[in-house]
Amino acid sequence: MSSAGGGPPPVTGPERSHGWTMAESKNPLVEMRSISKRYGGVQALQDVDLDIFLGEVHALVGDNAAGKSTLVKTLAGAVLKDAGTITFDGRPVEIKEPRDAKALGIETVYQDLALADNLNSRQSANGARVT
Repeated sequence: MSSAGGGPPPVTGPERSHGWTMAESKNPLVEMRSISKRYGGVQALQDVDLDIFLGEVHALVGDNAAGKSTLVKTLAGAVLKDAGTITFDGRPVEIKEPRDAKALGIETVYQDLALADNLNSRQSANGARVT
């Protein structure tokens, strides 16, 4: 489905009421800058930067204990960062708990079969939206 101009349709919904299309978005929707997290003597994240633009899909790939889950949990509000900034839609935000992330439209589906081992992948993804 495309808009009258031939491009993608405007993004709508309560969390994207600004009506941007992917092509129009020149700035990242989410900017994570210099994110750091330490667990005792273990530096899980050190000065990590990540930009996410509207409509993008990202995969975090790396060795075990590389900090992938910690970074996602930081954005999701499940883990508090020790340092760094997060900007959403051009404004600085503090994500201190999952409800802060959810208020921004950020939801996370964790890779853990024990949470819903009776659901297929589509049902599991939709389960993130259940309140």
